[in-house]
Amino acid sequence: EGGWGCFFFSSRRRHTRLRRDWSSDVCSSDLTGRNAAILRTALDDPLLHALARESLAFYRTPPDGFSDTALFEPCGLFIAATPEASSYLREWSSNPDCVVDAHQTDADTLSAAIPALAPGLDAVVSLPKEGVFDIAAIHQGFLRGAQQAGAELRLNCSASELVCAGNLIHGVRLDSGSVLEAEDVILANGAWAGKFAANSGCDLPLIPKRRHLLVTEPLASVDPTWPVVWICGEEIGRAHV
Repeated sequence: EGGWGCFFFSSRRRHTRLRRDWSSDVCSSDLTGRNAAILRTALDDPLLHALARESLAFYRTPPDGFSDTALFEPCGLFIAATPEASSYLREWSSNPDCVVDAHQTDADTLSAAIPALAPGLDAVVSLPKEGVFDIAAIHQGFLRGAQQAGAELRLNCSASELVCAGNLIHGVRLDSGSVLEAEDVILANGAWAGKFAANSGCDLPLIPKRRHLLVTEPLASVDPTWPVVWICGEEIGRAHV
């Protein structure tokens, strides 16, 4: 979704021709859904918190015509910590430069809100105005807005490599062999960005980090209207499905 955001904002700030090449015939085929849908602005880094609040302001009041539906559901968010991480959570969540509309609570309150949650948590922060994004609506808004601003979307079109001279990128080579020259190239292929650049002879200091996702069938014991729980210490975000 970060690539689509770049596509949208670049189309509004540049007067040159903008393209996004897409290997599928369905430009939403790789959306990450609820995996990337957690709305969380409370962060231990004040700078990242400020950036998250700025992003939230956009989603609360998007440009006219961006979407006919709300872009997020404020179902609530709990940030909890295991005992070894509880002191740090209490410390940074007390800093007004790191949180807005939050209050500290306890594990009993969290268990009452989400009875299926396993025990063993200590510190808990409640953010009732946060929750989950509607990734599909956001994606369509970015796509529609970029095209309305004059951006061109090409489907069934893959980039095979970057066109580089040293560490300067001048464009991309497509699978067809043709080259699209560009003053700027947005590399938005996530964990594969560093490898893709290296295979093109361009050294970019991008190192992917492994993570794991567990997907289940709908569980009768899980209420889909429950708040999101983000557990610090284990570094696991749990979103309901």
